[in-house]
Amino acid sequence: GLASLEKLLRYDKEGFMTKPRFDQLYEPLTGQFENTLGGEILYKERAYKYLIPCTTQLLLVSKEELWKPVNYQIRTHTRHASAMVRSACVSALIDIFTRLPDSKLNLVSESMQTINELLEDSNTEVESKTRELITLLDNLLGEGHEISSYLGH
Repeated sequence: GLASLEKLLRYDKEGFMTKPRFDQLYEPLTGQFENTLGGEILYKERAYKYLIPCTTQLLLVSKEELWKPVNYQIRTHTRHASAMVRSACVSALIDIFTRLPDSKLNLVSESMQTINELLEDSNTEVESKTRELITLLDNLLGEGHEISSYLGH
């Protein structure tokens, strides 16, 4: 499933990921963040080993204008009742901001409210990963442009 899709995307040299294919794929793919079937151990394996790399790879082979809906879907799932889902979504954002080219910074402003909300998460793992995301973004944006100065914490 996800491993095969990630490989297909990683080795796509023929332009397989067209906008119509992207439109059919991104919502079911990002919807998998909420698939907690099998419990915590299986969820974490599926999310970190397959789902997050596959989601980032989808963005890497897609045009920049297609990144926003994926970012939005992931941010929507950060409101899930399960901390393991919220944590996986923050990890996905970290992976996206780490691996995408510099134009990814266009996604920062629309992510600010979500990041601020995640800083208040009752789960320490989610809060810790959010602080890791903030440090990453501060480093990417550079001195004088740090997002940490705009957050209420």
